[in-house]
Amino acid sequence: MKVEVKVGVSKKHVHLTEELWNALFPNKEMEKRNDLSQPGKFATTTTVNVSIFGKVIQDVRVVGPFCSYNQFEISNIEVGEDKSLPVRKSGDVFNSPSFTIMSENRQVECMEGTIKAQNHIHITPDLAEKYQLKEDEKIAFFTKSNERGYAYIKISNPAEFELHLDVEEALKYQLKNGESVYIEVEAGE
Repeated sequence: MKVEVKVGVSKKHVHLTEELWNALFPNKEMEKRNDLSQPGKFATTTTVNVSIFGKVIQDVRVVGPFCSYNQFEISNIEVGEDKSLPVRKSGDVFNSPSFTIMSENRQVECMEGTIKAQNHIHITPDLAEKYQLKEDEKIAFFTKSNERGYAYIKISNPAEFELHLDVEEALKYQLKNGESVYIEVEAGE
Protein backbone atom coordinates (compact mmCIF):
# COMPACT_ATOMS: atom_id res chain seq x y z
CA MET A 1 0.00 0.00 0.00
CA LYS A 2 1.34 3.45 -0.93
CA VAL A 3 1.06 6.18 1.70
CA GLU A 4 1.66 9.84 0.89
CA VAL A 5 4.02 11.80 3.15
CA LYS A 6 4.41 15.59 3.11
CA VAL A 7 7.93 17.00 2.73
CA GLY A 8 9.45 19.57 5.09
CA VAL A 9 12.76 21.18 4.07
CA SER A 10 14.90 22.26 7.00
CA LYS A 11 17.28 25.21 6.61
CA LYS A 12 20.28 25.91 8.82
CA HIS A 13 19.28 26.50 12.45
CA VAL A 14 20.37 26.05 16.06
CA HIS A 15 18.78 24.41 19.07
CA LEU A 16 19.96 25.88 22.38
CA THR A 17 19.85 25.02 26.05
CA GLU A 18 18.34 27.64 28.32
CA GLU A 19 21.79 28.09 29.87
CA LEU A 20 23.42 28.96 26.54
CA TRP A 21 20.53 31.24 25.57
CA ASN A 22 20.97 33.16 28.84
CA ALA A 23 24.74 33.42 28.26
CA LEU A 24 24.14 34.92 24.80
CA PHE A 25 21.05 36.97 25.63
CA PRO A 26 20.95 37.87 29.33
CA ASN A 27 17.54 39.15 30.46
CA LYS A 28 15.94 38.43 27.08
CA GLU A 29 12.98 36.11 26.63
CA MET A 30 12.81 33.69 23.70
CA GLU A 31 10.19 35.17 21.36
CA LYS A 32 8.23 33.11 18.83
CA ARG A 33 8.21 34.30 15.21
CA ASN A 34 6.09 31.44 13.85
CA ASP A 35 5.12 27.86 14.56
CA LEU A 36 6.88 25.08 12.68
CA SER A 37 5.14 22.00 11.27
CA GLN A 38 6.01 19.80 14.25
CA PRO A 39 3.73 20.55 17.23
CA GLY A 40 5.40 22.65 19.92
CA LYS A 41 8.38 23.64 17.73
CA PHE A 42 8.78 27.23 16.59
CA ALA A 43 11.14 29.63 14.85
CA THR A 44 12.19 32.48 17.11
CA THR A 45 12.65 36.10 16.11
CA THR A 46 16.34 35.69 16.96
CA THR A 47 19.20 34.89 14.60
CA VAL A 48 22.84 34.37 15.47
CA ASN A 49 26.11 34.04 13.59
CA VAL A 50 27.95 30.74 13.84
CA SER A 51 31.63 30.16 13.17
CA ILE A 52 32.68 26.70 11.98
CA PHE A 53 35.69 25.46 10.03
CA GLY A 54 37.03 29.04 9.96
CA LYS A 55 33.92 30.33 8.20
CA VAL A 56 31.18 32.55 9.67
CA ILE A 57 27.64 31.52 8.77
CA GLN A 58 25.35 34.52 9.22
CA ASP A 59 21.68 34.80 10.19
CA VAL A 60 21.19 31.32 11.63
CA ARG A 61 17.68 31.01 13.06
CA VAL A 62 17.24 29.92 16.68
CA VAL A 63 14.54 27.26 17.01
CA GLY A 64 12.55 26.81 20.21
CA PRO A 65 11.72 25.62 22.74
CA PHE A 66 14.88 25.09 24.76
CA CYS A 67 16.63 21.72 24.42
CA SER A 68 18.81 19.63 26.72
CA TYR A 69 21.67 20.01 24.18
CA ASN A 70 23.17 22.65 21.88
CA GLN A 71 23.02 21.70 18.22
CA PHE A 72 23.88 23.47 14.97
CA GLU A 73 22.15 21.84 11.98
CA ILE A 74 23.54 22.69 8.59
CA SER A 75 24.13 20.94 5.27
CA ASN A 76 27.48 20.31 3.61
CA ILE A 77 26.67 22.70 0.76
CA GLU A 78 26.32 25.54 3.28
CA VAL A 79 29.73 24.95 4.92
CA GLY A 80 31.55 23.83 1.77
CA GLU A 81 31.47 20.63 -0.24
CA ASP A 82 34.98 19.79 0.98
CA LYS A 83 33.77 19.59 4.59
CA SER A 84 32.25 16.40 5.89
CA LEU A 85 29.67 16.72 8.62
CA PRO A 86 28.47 13.73 10.62
CA VAL A 87 24.95 12.66 9.63
CA ARG A 88 23.07 12.20 12.89
CA LYS A 89 19.70 12.04 14.59
CA SER A 90 18.76 15.25 16.34
CA GLY A 91 20.33 15.29 19.80
CA ASP A 92 23.16 12.91 18.90
CA VAL A 93 25.93 15.49 19.18
CA PHE A 94 28.63 13.43 20.93
CA ASN A 95 32.03 13.87 19.28
CA SER A 96 30.63 16.09 16.50
CA PRO A 97 32.47 19.23 15.28
CA SER A 98 32.65 22.26 17.56
CA PHE A 99 31.18 25.65 16.69
CA THR A 100 31.21 29.17 18.08
CA ILE A 101 27.89 30.95 18.38
CA MET A 102 27.75 34.74 18.41
CA SER A 103 25.07 37.18 19.47
CA GLU A 104 25.48 40.92 19.04
CA ASN A 105 27.67 41.33 22.13
CA ARG A 106 28.71 37.85 23.22
CA GLN A 107 30.11 34.61 21.88
CA VAL A 108 30.27 31.09 23.27
CA GLU A 109 32.26 28.14 22.00
CA CYS A 110 30.43 24.81 21.96
CA MET A 111 32.89 21.90 22.00
CA GLU A 112 30.51 19.71 19.97
CA GLY A 113 27.13 19.94 18.32
CA THR A 114 27.44 20.49 14.56
CA ILE A 115 25.53 17.90 12.54
CA LYS A 116 23.88 17.29 9.21
CA ALA A 117 20.48 15.93 10.23
CA GLN A 118 19.67 12.51 8.83
CA ASN A 119 16.53 12.22 6.73
CA HIS A 120 13.67 11.27 9.01
CA ILE A 121 9.92 10.82 9.01
CA HIS A 122 7.95 12.18 11.95
CA ILE A 123 5.00 9.95 12.83
CA THR A 124 2.65 9.42 15.79
CA PRO A 125 2.65 6.12 17.73
CA ASP A 126 -0.84 5.31 16.41
CA LEU A 127 0.17 5.76 12.76
CA ALA A 128 3.43 3.90 13.32
CA GLU A 129 1.47 0.97 14.73
CA LYS A 130 -1.07 1.11 11.88
CA TYR A 131 1.72 1.05 9.27
CA GLN A 132 3.86 -1.40 11.30
CA LEU A 133 6.80 0.99 11.53
CA LYS A 134 9.36 1.03 14.35
CA GLU A 135 11.49 3.79 15.87
CA ASP A 136 14.79 4.24 13.94
CA GLU A 137 13.63 1.88 11.19
CA LYS A 138 15.18 2.74 7.83
CA ILE A 139 12.50 3.05 5.16
CA ALA A 140 12.55 3.91 1.48
CA PHE A 141 10.60 6.88 0.17
CA PHE A 142 9.80 7.53 -3.48
CA THR A 143 9.46 10.82 -5.33
CA LYS A 144 6.85 11.49 -8.02
CA SER A 145 9.51 10.63 -10.62
CA ASN A 146 10.01 7.33 -8.73
CA GLU A 147 13.48 8.23 -7.44
CA ARG A 148 14.23 6.35 -4.23
CA GLY A 149 15.65 7.85 -1.04
CA TYR A 150 15.87 6.65 2.55
CA ALA A 151 14.78 8.05 5.89
CA TYR A 152 14.53 6.90 9.48
CA ILE A 153 11.32 6.68 11.48
CA LYS A 154 10.99 9.14 14.38
CA ILE A 155 7.98 8.38 16.59
CA SER A 156 6.63 11.11 18.86
CA ASN A 157 3.34 12.32 20.20
CA PRO A 158 2.18 14.74 19.04
CA ALA A 159 3.71 14.69 15.56
CA GLU A 160 2.89 15.88 12.07
CA PHE A 161 3.34 13.02 9.56
CA GLU A 162 6.20 14.49 7.55
CA LEU A 163 9.52 13.68 5.87
CA HIS A 164 12.26 16.09 6.96
CA LEU A 165 15.16 16.75 4.60
CA ASP A 166 17.87 19.38 4.77
CA VAL A 167 18.49 21.76 1.86
CA GLU A 168 21.16 19.53 0.32
CA GLU A 169 18.91 16.44 0.34
CA ALA A 170 15.93 18.41 -1.01
CA LEU A 171 18.06 19.59 -3.94
CA LYS A 172 19.31 16.05 -4.54
CA TYR A 173 15.73 14.74 -4.87
CA GLN A 174 14.39 17.97 -6.44
CA LEU A 175 11.81 18.36 -3.66
CA LYS A 176 10.33 21.53 -2.21
CA ASN A 177 8.68 22.29 1.10
CA GLY A 178 5.05 21.10 1.06
CA GLU A 179 5.45 18.63 -1.81
CA SER A 180 4.83 14.92 -1.25
CA VAL A 181 6.63 11.62 -1.53
CA TYR A 182 5.24 8.19 -0.78
CA ILE A 183 6.28 5.20 1.28
CA GLU A 184 5.15 1.62 0.83
CA VAL A 185 3.73 -0.10 3.91
CA GLU A 186 2.20 -3.51 4.53
CA ALA A 187 -0.76 -2.58 6.69
CA GLY A 188 -4.11 -1.55 5.25
CA GLU A 189 -6.75 0.90 6.35
